[in-house]
Amino acid sequence: MTTIEFQIKGIWHGDIMVFKSLLPHPLTFIYSQFNINIGDIMVAGRGHKKASDEEILKAYQETNNIWKAAEKLEMCGQNVWKRLKRLGVEFDQRIFSLKEKDCLQKHYKKYALEGRLDDLAKLMGRTKQFLARQAGKLGLTDQHRVKPWLLKGRLREPTKPERIFQQICKRNNIDFYYVGDGQLWIGKKKKLNPDFIEANGKKICVEIMGAYWHSRLLNRNLREDALLPFREKHYKKYKWQSIFIWDTDLLREDAEQFVLNMLKKAQV
Repeated sequence: MTTIEFQIKGIWHGDIMVFKSLLPHPLTFIYSQFNINIGDIMVAGRGHKKASDEEILKAYQETNNIWKAAEKLEMCGQNVWKRLKRLGVEFDQRIFSLKEKDCLQKHYKKYALEGRLDDLAKLMGRTKQFLARQAGKLGLTDQHRVKPWLLKGRLREPTKPERIFQQICKRNNIDFYYVGDGQLWIGKKKKLNPDFIEANGKKICVEIMGAYWHSRLLNRNLREDALLPFREKHYKKYKWQSIFIWDTDLLREDAEQFVLNMLKKAQV
């Protein structure tokens, strides 16, 4: 019997529950029993679709582009490249020409400041990541530039879990200020943007952790700085007390009491 492992209900404290007895039932039934969001499971599985060698070759021949082929197959571009490499496919090595270099030097800073690097990549027929690497080599990048959405005043709105947290705080007269739109960054060389800070002068910050964006159980490709242990250590380094609440916790029936208990432990 196959064993399925993933976070169920206990996702907020990182437990993995292994269950076998329910496997004869449809997966939709199992998900409902453990209050699992099927959409999260679908998103988590994206990028790991199986495709035959023939399907991969056909997609690459039709698109002549690894990333477009990967998108068509709903696979990771790196995996498509590895499979094609094993099949002996030779790739055209496009040299970054002087003309392209001049174009990048002329336009990169403007497009970066406007938050339109995707548009520049399309115009030049390159990926955004490739252009960023080349811009770095040419000394065009600025790690300390103001984010374009802040320049334009297009601040990020709170997510649904963040709004639930706000409502709980409001009902219980607890003062937390929303800074998840980029208003506050903590750190020097490496900076992190919390979602909320205590509004009365205490160095307490709160992060509402989306399971897909912060747990390798649902997303194996996450960088180290997206994970809870790294973020907790980072905030502690700068004398901030951090509180982490998983988005799944805010969907529980006892979500309000759970949040209040968390804040009480932090002496808020």
